[in-house]
Parts: sequence; C-alpha cells; structure tokens
Amino acid sequence: MARPIEIKSAPTTLDREELAAMLAAVHPEFLPWLAISAWAGVRNEELYPHRDSDKAALGWENIDLPGRIITIPREVSKTNERRIIPICDGLHKIRVRSRSHPAGSPGRKIIPPAGIEPARSRINGF
Repeated sequence: MARPIEIKSAPTTLDREELAAMLAAVHPEFLPWLAISAWAGVRNEELYPHRDSDKAALGWENIDLPGRIITIPREVSKTNERRIIPICDGLHKIRVRSRSHPAGSPGRKIIPPAGIEPARSRINGF
C-alpha cells in the first residue's frame, strides 16, 4: 500500500480585497494572466509553460469572451485532456480580451514575450 501524501501546509487563497489590490497594481499587459489564473483557475504552466516543457501555451484563440468559455486544448493541458472552463462574472466584467488590442488577436499568447517574471516582481508582497 502506498504511503499517504503528507501535506505540510494548507493551500492559501486570496480574499477579495487582496485580489482587487493585485489587479489594481499589476501592469496592464499582465492583467489577463492574473485575472485568468485567479478567476478561471487556469494553471500557470498552461498560460506560460516552462521553457523545457513540450507543452504549448494557451492563446487568445482559446478564449471565447462572448460565449463565456475558455477551452484548454489537450496540447496545453497538464492532464493531456481538453478542458472547458466557464468564464465567471468577475472575469467577464473586466473584459480581459479586446479584439482591438493586439494582444487579443488570435495566434497571440496571453503572456507577453518577456514572460511572467516582470509581473511577479511588480506584485511581490501580496
């Protein structure tokens, strides 16, 4: 029989005020990453795979804002299975994607080419 996994600490979550502060503080080009991670539960590795990973990154073409659906293709998914995630009211209200903005164009990735390290450095302390 396998040994049970020991959890050293309980996972933490942000409360509304903490999330609002982070969303207000983050640079606009990183807002989609933070909002999609927070409200849709999309894994960081699905938005910005490690450089040694063979996984693809989630792209804007996978987000249907009018239909309120995020599709995680199997090529992106950690589990290698396609997932459909509903877009909740909070995520829909901030309109993370705009077709008029270049970042919202199909074929473009959600995380800017510089990666997430600049955003992490800007939100330290949360």
